[in-house]
Amino acid sequence: MTTLTAGLLLAAAVGCGTDQSGQSQDVTVEGEFGAEPQVTFPSASSPGELSARVASEGDGDPVQQGDLVVADYAAYTWAGSGEAAEPMESTWQLGQPYGFNVTPDMVQQWMIDSIVGQPVGSRVVMVVPPDEMGQQTASSGGDTVFVMDILETYPSGSEVPGEEGFDGGSDLPSVEVASGQRPEVSIPEGDAPGELQVEVLVEGEGPVVEAGQYLVTQYTGVSWQSGEVFDSSWDREGAPTGFPIGVGQVIPGWDEGLVGQPVGSRVLLSIPAAQAYGEDEAAHELGGQDLVFVIDILGAHGEPPEPSASPSASDGAEPSASPEASPSE
Repeated sequence: MTTLTAGLLLAAAVGCGTDQSGQSQDVTVEGEFGAEPQVTFPSASSPGELSARVASEGDGDPVQQGDLVVADYAAYTWAGSGEAAEPMESTWQLGQPYGFNVTPDMVQQWMIDSIVGQPVGSRVVMVVPPDEMGQQTASSGGDTVFVMDILETYPSGSEVPGEEGFDGGSDLPSVEVASGQRPEVSIPEGDAPGELQVEVLVEGEGPVVEAGQYLVTQYTGVSWQSGEVFDSSWDREGAPTGFPIGVGQVIPGWDEGLVGQPVGSRVLLSIPAAQAYGEDEAAHELGGQDLVFVIDILGAHGEPPEPSASPSASDGAEPSASPEASPSE
């Protein structure tokens, strides 16, 4: 099995429709929702047509365009052997689900057509020919088959309930919060704290975030030096943002400050440059700057890996150039 890169899901929109049954009916999918499926193809060549079907229907909220969906999925190349197939990508084998925004700039149109309107808890089977998969996979041969379990969906504007602000006094920023809007952060005069500061504005009642989980958030980031907002999920129509936490995929201040917080919390982080993008001003546009974030922790998904299997910054993983992989690019 290849390492999951999400390359099969994330691609430019192709603007095509999807036959909502078609050849996906020929693929046998066994197993319960939430567990990796067993997939068997008929003894026939791949059909070369887009199609999708619901193998089992959930009873949760329906997926809407613009949502952030958290899902498990496995991807297969149509074998035509009449035998059980092995996945070429599988979130089950990685032990962590995958999240994506259901928008044309993030996933292909066949994916949007296949899952919009489907309730959380559904298992969807999609058959996709090579020419609809994008240039990187168009020459790989047979159709690609996805089996996707929709674990959760987060609509635009999702937030932690409560409008509790924070009076930071002379040492920390103050925060004003209004429902459905970007928090207002006011930086005090003077230098930023030299160490990471974590203030819980709203304490959640959900499970505690663990390293290795997929974290779903709303956030706003402000430079201590300029007082200006440099990035905010609220400025992208309030679309939630997700990423692995505690494994070196985000800046160190996020990994340290958010692991251990309960889901449903709103947290203020004051992060020194050394735990943000480094102290070298030439290395990054935010290099040398101390940063402030207000973060709503909306959800945490996946079973954390065993400590011996958990990657870390020391394993060579580079912290991303912003709290998530590329929130403003």
